[in-house]
Formats: sequence, structure tokens, C-alpha cells
Amino acid sequence: MKNKIDIIKKSAYTKLIINFILVLVLMSVSRFLFYIFNKSLFENNGIELANAFFHGIRFDISALIYINILYYAIYLLPVLKKNNKYFRNILKYLFITLNSIALSTNLIDIIYYRFTIKRTTADVFEYLGVGGDFEKLLPSFLKDFWYIALIFFLFVIILYKFYQTPVFATKKQEKLYIKTIWQSALFIIVMGISIIGMRGGFQLRPINILSASLKSGTKLNAIVLNTPFTIMQTLGKSDLSLLSYMDERELEKTFHPIYQKTEVNLLPDTISRRKNIVMIIVESLSQEHLKYYNPESSFDTLAPFLEKLCTKSLCFDGYANGKKSIEGIPAILSGIPTLMNKAFISSAYGNNQHHSLAFSLQEMGYKSRFYHGGSNGTMGFDAYSKNAGFDSYIGRNEYHNEAHYDGNWGIWDEHFLQFCAQDITNKQNHPFLSVIFTLSSHHPYSIPEEYKNRFTKGNLPIHKTIQYTDFALEIFFNTIKKLGWFNNTFFIITGDHTSETNSKVFGNTNGIFKIPVIFYDPNYNLSQFSNNQLFQQIDFLPTILAYTNYNKPFIALGNNRLDTNSENFAIQYTHPNYQFIKDNYLMIWSENGVESIYDLKEDIVLEKDISLNFKRKDEFENFLKAFIQQYNNRLIKNKLHINNEQ
Repeated sequence: MKNKIDIIKKSAYTKLIINFILVLVLMSVSRFLFYIFNKSLFENNGIELANAFFHGIRFDISALIYINILYYAIYLLPVLKKNNKYFRNILKYLFITLNSIALSTNLIDIIYYRFTIKRTTADVFEYLGVGGDFEKLLPSFLKDFWYIALIFFLFVIILYKFYQTPVFATKKQEKLYIKTIWQSALFIIVMGISIIGMRGGFQLRPINILSASLKSGTKLNAIVLNTPFTIMQTLGKSDLSLLSYMDERELEKTFHPIYQKTEVNLLPDTISRRKNIVMIIVESLSQEHLKYYNPESSFDTLAPFLEKLCTKSLCFDGYANGKKSIEGIPAILSGIPTLMNKAFISSAYGNNQHHSLAFSLQEMGYKSRFYHGGSNGTMGFDAYSKNAGFDSYIGRNEYHNEAHYDGNWGIWDEHFLQFCAQDITNKQNHPFLSVIFTLSSHHPYSIPEEYKNRFTKGNLPIHKTIQYTDFALEIFFNTIKKLGWFNNTFFIITGDHTSETNSKVFGNTNGIFKIPVIFYDPNYNLSQFSNNQLFQQIDFLPTILAYTNYNKPFIALGNNRLDTNSENFAIQYTHPNYQFIKDNYLMIWSENGVESIYDLKEDIVLEKDISLNFKRKDEFENFLKAFIQQYNNRLIKNKLHINNEQ
């Protein structure tokens, strides 16, 4: 009996379980930290939170078995001389390396989640692959979020110190074939148990990202999930699949994206519509930053120039179609949202023929330039702008003055906007389309040294850079007012996506997409036409084409918002959920069906799900299905251009 107890105490298989429990505990600790650092973004009660943490263990087990499958296979291989120190060291450092990488993704999401409001998926590799400037920005991330790096190193030390080095039992009297059979049997048994763990149990289908919502609802599914799981679940997945929610006749009747002609009945006929167009896309600009949109703000206005401009402009209740620049730019300029796990730019469909602002306005004699002060190649914007029909891309390389380089992303907004003003004057033929994408209001939120004590309002790091960019925009407009093309130009100002927040109103799944949409004409006060209607980023394409009297048929997934009879909705995708907003209602939908519905007029912080009693649920769901089917099938078949329709 004593010998049996000694064998159990020294069993390599007991130590295998201990090692697994060690990293499982660290996964739970990282989940707890994820919640603590992002607590304001999760509405819950204690029971719901406890339930989310409990069910999260199931997803941790699944992820950890996937991550450690090579370790387990080597550990359990029916081979001799497994007590060799080199063999045991290989096992130890393989275990520490694999699990350190897994834990690091969880820790990174403690910060990254507040920007994207979703667990990181495999599209992060696509983002890095198209020029995310990761290697340049890493030092600033480590500086600003040093505590995450510290926690990571602490986790690695814990893995190293508490790792149980196996001592495999050896019985000299045991015959070789008996030992081999015994080890082979254990290998098969443990691998069988591992398969069950990877599947998440004995249910019919293995757990996936959607499964998290079944246990916690959509509000806490990010708590249930872990980042290694979401990355592995989306790694190598095809971008889109052909859908057949409804037949072609019903599909075209429910959502038909082909424009035969455009109407403009929101603006008076006296307004000139053959103007130059300057579109300014402000990095991370949220409605939260402007008192015009956020009168309940607890701090003074961050953007006094934009506030003043709003009082003279046609303003809409804007919605971004994504949470990243690489998603926002093609939504604005090509009318294509990202309703898949990869951004359109980096997807298999990035070279599809489509109607873009540059291509379409080119048919009307417009010349076009895309200005971005970032390093050429950043997020693939230079390649995208060429593919979208812009005549020129102007970036940091074309600026030719590294004295104004911010050390992280590119040229300070103040200087680059002045450069844009002069370049438009010197290089652009009339009429022209000039798109300017700012960059200073992006992490690491740095501003020129001379303004360090000037911009100090707000309570988040981004607020000082919003003040700086607003200041840069004011100088830009003061400069171009003196130039000949100013009065013959229609200006559009919006955001590429929103930023981090600590507000309940702007921190939920509705508020995280709310951006300003401002149309400004120097010759008219357009504020009288503002009607607080929704305007999503993919509406820019049909709206601007309507404004310029574009008279050819085209395909657009968005709506012409200068036509008061057009559809009025917004759509976003945060894997695995779609979000649909219409008539002051917000619906969250997944492959499992309707997850929840909220009344935005009565419940702006999304606390009461009314889906059970919502009479228009079928109408909303059918429209969303039609939209997704048109989106998927047209991208796959390259039918987002009228020439490819037949």
C-alpha cells in the first residue's frame, strides 16, 4: 500500500494535471484583471458576473488544451528514457513558452478591448501585415501600459517557479512490451479526454465564440471568452460564405442596393452642387467629444472650433461601421462596411471592382487626392487609395520634413494640415475631391512640446489630442479662407471610429460607434436642415454622389441621406454579433437569432431587453438578413459594381 501511495505522489501524470491547473488559474486571474480594468464597460449584477466567470473556465480549458496539445503529445509519447534531463527541459520550456504567449494575448486585450469592444480575433495578424507600425509603436505602448508588461513577467515567473518537472516512474522488473503497452494506453486515454476538453464537453457541436452568449448574453460574452480561444476560432476561417436566407425575389424586395437615380430634397435647390469636396476624417473623433452631440458632458468642450462649425452645418447622428481605421476608411470612401473577421482592405475581396467616391467623381471630371500624414504603407492606405481610384496618395514621404515627425505615427496634424492647404492650392485642378485623414488623436496621444501646458482639459489621455487636432483644424480653416477655392468647396467632417471612453452612454454597444457627421458650406447656414437622422459611414458614397448630381446607375449598400424618403438604419459587426439600428431601436443578432433589442429613446444605456415583446422583430431580422445576404454574395461574386451586375 505504501509503495502505491509513493507512486501516486511522484506520478508524472499527477504533475501533468498540476501544471494544467496552474495555467488555468492564471487564465482566471487574467479574466479577473480584464474585468477590473474595463469594469465601466460591463453592465451586470453579481450573479451574472459570477456566472460569466464560472462558464469562462470551460472556454479556458478548451483553449489551453489546443495550445498545449504538442506539449501533451511529447509528454505522453510511449518512448523510453523520458527522464533524460534534456527531454525534461524541452518539456518545461515548451510549456512555459506556449502558455506565456497565450496569457500575453489575454493581458494585451485588457487594454485593446476598450478600443475595439471585442476580444481580439485572427484579423489582428492581417492588421499587422498591412502596415500597422507595430514595431514603432511598441515602445510607447510599453511605456504607457507598463503595468501590463509587469503582470506578464510576473505570470512568466510563476509558470517557471511552480512548474512541476515530471519524474517518470521506472520499474526495472517490468518487461519492455508491458511498459510500452501501458504508456500507449495512457497516451490514448489522455488524448481522448483532451478531445472532449477541446470540444467543451459532450454536446453535439464543439463550443465556439457564439456559445459564450448562450451562457451570459451578449453583454458579458467578452468576460466568458478568452483571447487565445477567439484567435484560434477565427484563424484560417474563410472571410465569407454564400447565403440563402431568402430567394432572389424576396431579397430584392427587402433590400435592393442598386441606385438608378438620386434625389436631393433635404437641401434647397438654390444651393450650388457642382463644388469641390474636401472631406476631413478625424482620427478617433467621437460624438462624446462634442457638446453639440453630448450636452451632458461633465467637462468643458474639447473642440471649440468644431462646436462652432456645427452651429452652421448640416449635422447628422453619425454611426461608424467599425472600430478601426482600416475598417472606417473603406466604409467612408467605398461604401463597404466590414461585416467579416477581416477588414475589407486586407480581405480576399480587397481588389474587387466597386463604386468609390474617387472612381465615380472621376467620371464627372473630378481629380482626387488622399492625404494622410502617416508613414507610407500604414494599414495599406496607399495601396487602397490607388485601388479606390484616387489620382494620388500623399503621405509622410511626400511631406519631406522629418522635423515635424511625431516619433510614432507620422506628421503632427497642425503642420500636415497646413501642407494640405498649400498642396490643394498648387496641385489640384477644379473640381477636386481631397480626403484628409488626421492622425494625432491616436494612441500614444502625444502633442508637440510647445502645447503641453495648453491642452489639459478632459479626463482621458485622448482628450488633450482632440483639443490639439481641433486647434490644428481651426488654423487650417483660417488659412484656406484666404484661398480662391474655399468658397467653391463643400466640406465634410467625420470620424473614422470612436475612442476609448469611461461613459455609460458612450461605452455600450450603441455609443461605441457614435461619430459626428458634419456637412459645411461656407456660403450657407445649413444648420436649419439638421434633422437628427442616422447617418452611417457607408451612407457617404450615395449621399455625396447625390449632392454632385451623379446621374449614372450605381450599387451602394448605404443610403442617400439627402433624400428624406431613403432608408434610415445603421449596421455594425462585432464577431460573432451583428448590430442593427433603426427608428430608435437597436437589435443584436447572431446566427442563433435575435439576441436582444433595446429602445434607444427610453433606454440609452441598454439595460432593458425588450425583444420578447417587440412587435417589429421579424421585420428587423428579415431586413438584416437581406442586407447580410446582399453583402456576402456580392462580395464573393464581385458584384458591387454595376458593370458586374449581369
